[in-house]
Amino acid sequence: MHGSYAAATKFRLTASYYQYKVLISNSYYKGMRIVSRNTIQKALVLAAVRRLRNHATADEVYQDVRKGHPSISKGTVYRNLSDLDKEGEIRKRPFLGSIDRYDHIATDHYHAICDKCGRVFDVDMDYPQGLEGSVKDGHGSRFTGHDIVFRGVCPECQEREQQ
Repeated sequence: MHGSYAAATKFRLTASYYQYKVLISNSYYKGMRIVSRNTIQKALVLAAVRRLRNHATADEVYQDVRKGHPSISKGTVYRNLSDLDKEGEIRKRPFLGSIDRYDHIATDHYHAICDKCGRVFDVDMDYPQGLEGSVKDGHGSRFTGHDIVFRGVCPECQEREQQ
């Protein structure tokens, strides 16, 4: 009980003992930071992103999770996508001219977007670490990483064009 009370006092929380117990059971303290817990909903969202494997949008993930769990809310799915991105389990990929997508591969790699259908897929090539360090004139900017997105026509769209 001392740890719970001390942690809650650190954050200047005003709550009943019951609310402290709920807070402590739902989260754990690490220094001055509350680290979110793993929940069934978070596991469902992670499983959906990994199952879809298509750089899914938040709405596509929501629709997939909802098939098996119709009572889950869109807000719950969106919040868990954000948490999973922050925790490094998945990666949010903002593509110009498109809505954000969620990648089941959380390591650095490149992508391509089909000019015809908008499909996003992974490109199999080496990812040179530190490429941003070779920029000759950053106009005063400090670069922290890089993304390269290739454009082209996917095999399915090429096949449709030939028919």
